[in-house]
Amino acid sequence: MKASNETLQPGSKGQPILVLFDGVCTLCNGAVDFIVKRSSPKSIQLAPLQGETAKRLLANKNIPDSIIAFKNGEMLFKSKAATTIGLELGGLWAVLSKIANGIPKPWADLVYDWVARHRYRIWGKRDTCRIPSPEEKEFFLP
Repeated sequence: MKASNETLQPGSKGQPILVLFDGVCTLCNGAVDFIVKRSSPKSIQLAPLQGETAKRLLANKNIPDSIIAFKNGEMLFKSKAATTIGLELGGLWAVLSKIANGIPKPWADLVYDWVARHRYRIWGKRDTCRIPSPEEKEFFLP
């Protein structure tokens, strides 16, 4: 989502999915590495929850502690955001996401919430948000 698209809603039809992630979470940054290796900036854009893009999009909204994906103008949370990303990655990840979508959302979100609640204790936390490498830069919004 470059400057010419700034007036469009993030994740609008025809726009890349926008994924907001916890920029200091080690697990979340591992997921971002995974996404970057398997997608293109034309299909997925990334921004830390602690950054300017997230602050602007989430201002005055009561948002759960969750990964957030914007697709087709819809804001998706927790397990739905994760499976939407998997579908976008294609291949085996899309198949696994379709299977996961068959799990009742309350159950899938229960697992998601448990992992989210314990992520810093199990995987650790960074002191600062990740800084994209020059090769990754086109994936990231501020």
